[in-house]
Amino acid sequence: MKHPKLIVIAGPTASGKTSLGVDLALKFNGEIISADSRQVYKGLDIGSGKVTREETKGITHHLIDILNPEEKYSVYKFQKHCLNLIQDISSRGKIPIIVGGTGLYIESVVEQYQFPRFNSMLKFNRKSKKKGLRPDTLVLNLNPKRDQIKHNIQKRLLERWNNPDPEKNMKIEVQSLINSGVSKLWLKSLGLEYKFITQLLEGELDKTSSPGSDPEQIMLTKLNTEIWRFAKRQITFLKRWYYAHQIQKKKEADSLVEAFLSN
Repeated sequence: MKHPKLIVIAGPTASGKTSLGVDLALKFNGEIISADSRQVYKGLDIGSGKVTREETKGITHHLIDILNPEEKYSVYKFQKHCLNLIQDISSRGKIPIIVGGTGLYIESVVEQYQFPRFNSMLKFNRKSKKKGLRPDTLVLNLNPKRDQIKHNIQKRLLERWNNPDPEKNMKIEVQSLINSGVSKLWLKSLGLEYKFITQLLEGELDKTSSPGSDPEQIMLTKLNTEIWRFAKRQITFLKRWYYAHQIQKKKEADSLVEAFLSN
């Protein structure tokens, strides 16, 4: 079976993947398939960096808001959904573009993981196999200079924390999720923003703070550090992709995509 052409945009958090994906989709008649393990959930909008309606610029985005909080999802399910979407998007004469930072999700498609049936609901493990690289696939790893990523992380964190608009404020988002009955344990299991803000709201950070210190400032400092550590882990993971084109600036992507689609 012939494989439809597929474009992949990966990269660490705060590298600019979302806007690059939209720009390429606009220019090359594409649709976006989100590869993000948190953006599949309804209500996890601000902390997960979910694309807003304005940011989509009219481009269709798939695999966002497909689950309620606490529902199970896996690499296997993502791969199945993604492969079906690739066929569907291509059949309508458009280019499927996978965009995201969840490396295993993307890798399951690009390297064609094969899951044992009895283990299909679990994550990729030693019993899973790789069929080899998927043909007709262009992988771009957007990886700006580290100082730029650090700057983007801190700037974005403060904007999400201090935003006066209740619909764009992370603290209000997490409190609303808790008020709606979402498990605090589950929120903590998501890590990063949802973990630290839940701990703050629960007063857990107060117990580790010295008298007179500001728990919010302590939380923001720790969270900023943890997001940067997470970004470094993503960078290390994505370095394994020998087949990916390493780019530092968005403008480098246009010529690569144009050449790929013309072949």
